[in-house]
Amino acid sequence: MAKKLWYAPIDACYITQGFGENPQYYKKYGMPGHNGTDFRTRFFPGQNINSYNKAILKEYGYSWLGKREIYSVADGVIEQARYDRNGYGTHIRLRLKTGELVIYGHLQSILVKKGAIVAGGVRIALSDNTGDSTAPHLHFEVRPTTGNAANYYGAVDPMPYLKECINPENGEIMTWEGNQTVKLSKCSKCCGLHCNN
Repeated sequence: MAKKLWYAPIDACYITQGFGENPQYYKKYGMPGHNGTDFRTRFFPGQNINSYNKAILKEYGYSWLGKREIYSVADGVIEQARYDRNGYGTHIRLRLKTGELVIYGHLQSILVKKGAIVAGGVRIALSDNTGDSTAPHLHFEVRPTTGNAANYYGAVDPMPYLKECINPENGEIMTWEGNQTVKLSKCSKCCGLHCNN
């Protein structure tokens, strides 16, 4: 039986920080590097957007705020939905039916409550810049049920889980090319800023 694909946690086109990067910064947390993958929020209030990008936004129907919606990657239960002023800021911990713990960090708004049962592809939050964060983005972290990842508090590189995933907005398959761009199969509404369509 083939492994069921996860939904993309955000309609992301660009990774701003990969797993294990910037070890000097994460020493304060007792880790050898970054414990997740950071997806840039496409557009946010106050960002300097040039006229070319404004034209693309208008052509493809994106609002000035852009796409900030965060989605559940698979079926599961919300274990935590709260704020802490350090680290993750406003964040969600989702326990998947398959056992993995998925953490979504630096959120603005949480749209689910602790204990809620959610299906894959459901909007659960809006991204922002809360906690230990330097710019609006989604911190996405996966802690599997097995394996030895103690140096990262149980986290592993999430990108193998998202190698192929489902776009929660249109159901199309997304595939990653390298570490920084995404290609949407049969995409008809691409923003054109970082994608290879």
